[in-house]
Amino acid sequence: DDDDDDDDDDNNDGDILCFLPTENDVEDAVAMAETALSAPSARPRTKPAVCLPLHASLPSRLRSQPFLPRTPEELRTKSRRIVFAAETSVAVPNASHVVDSGFVKTPFFDPSSGCRRSVVHPVCRTDADRRAKRAGNVRRGKCYRLYSEEYLRHSMVETAMSAPEIRRCDLTEAILTVKALGVNNALSFDWMTVPTAEALAYGLECLFALGVVDENTELTELGKEMVYFPTDPRTSRMILAALDMESRYYERGYGNDDDEDDDNDNDNPHDENGISAMTAKLIVGDIMTVAAAMQVRSLIYPPKNER
Repeated sequence: DDDDDDDDDDNNDGDILCFLPTENDVEDAVAMAETALSAPSARPRTKPAVCLPLHASLPSRLRSQPFLPRTPEELRTKSRRIVFAAETSVAVPNASHVVDSGFVKTPFFDPSSGCRRSVVHPVCRTDADRRAKRAGNVRRGKCYRLYSEEYLRHSMVETAMSAPEIRRCDLTEAILTVKALGVNNALSFDWMTVPTAEALAYGLECLFALGVVDENTELTELGKEMVYFPTDPRTSRMILAALDMESRYYERGYGNDDDEDDDNDNDNPHDENGISAMTAKLIVGDIMTVAAAMQVRSLIYPPKNER
């Protein structure tokens, strides 16, 4: 419905790009399309086609296939590509037809429960127009919308899920960054888009529970260390706890691998603090893995035993 049908070749040539909401919808659509194309009744009246999925869970080799040049087999049979994409909007080369399902899956963080979830909802008008323009990148094309024009012009509005990402995500890491920049009151910070009060309150409560901020919402010594980690504050807190456990492990003498010490561990399975030697060895395995992965931390911030 975007361009007039002036040339039959423009309508019959070019690839097809279908926008679907979820990855399961993409896989089901690919299976249904391949079954329909391979049916004996469809072969005399259909052009050869190759169905390609496109979503984030695919391996990089398969995910990049719709953007690569055609294979020799596709050139020989003059096959058309039908790309089923679980994306809000994506541009595929040589696409002259777009099928818009009218739905999209958007990640959403619920501060009341502290859980992240993905919600399937109708697309907003901006995303619908952006999808339609994918049909005319390299040639005249058409967009087939699976909803009425009346809904597009009168009922399609900007939903809560199409709001800026800062109003849909967890603000714990953003608040920690703002605190590190010297802003004492994150609630009065001049955000480009003001986040919800519930999300800000949840972020501050989470940082306080992790020990990053104190009762006055000021950074603690632990919080100043966590600023240097390019990870989520929860992950940073676990890494620092693991490094502290490693230090305590060696302070108690579990780091010796001598046979004599092993014999003593077998004779006395518990130390004076009631900690099992086997449990300590199991813990230190995970700690050493984390410590090896985070060796770059010592280049940015000196460890505790060096301060």
